[in-house]
Amino acid sequence: MDQTNETKEPKTEIKNVPATPQTPPPPPATLAEVPPVAPETPKKPVWPWILGGCLILLVLFLAGIGILGWLGVRSVKNMIKQYEPTINQTQQNIDKINQEASKWQETSRQMRDSLPGPEELEKMQADMPNP
Repeated sequence: MDQTNETKEPKTEIKNVPATPQTPPPPPATLAEVPPVAPETPKKPVWPWILGGCLILLVLFLAGIGILGWLGVRSVKNMIKQYEPTINQTQQNIDKINQEASKWQETSRQMRDSLPGPEELEKMQADMPNP
């Protein structure tokens, strides 16, 4: 049996050896090579954005109408100021025409009153000789 002891290899102890083989670590990467990782967030509904956009468009539309109305009123006021002397002259002419019309109406009434009535015409016809 002495031979068996001599044929056995001496035991060597290996320390710090892991049980599973490790792969070598990857080489250090630069910032350009690493893609940014965005955390996944839950999807938000799109409807508030759509309604907000429509509301903004509505406000802009109403503001445009208000601005156009203001510009229109301002231009009409300027036109009135420009033609105010003409308007005053026209008003004076209308007043003169109304006064003349009143005179003509009074003259016409006087002429109607001076015409004979139907009874007077019959009397005048009776007094006239027949040809």
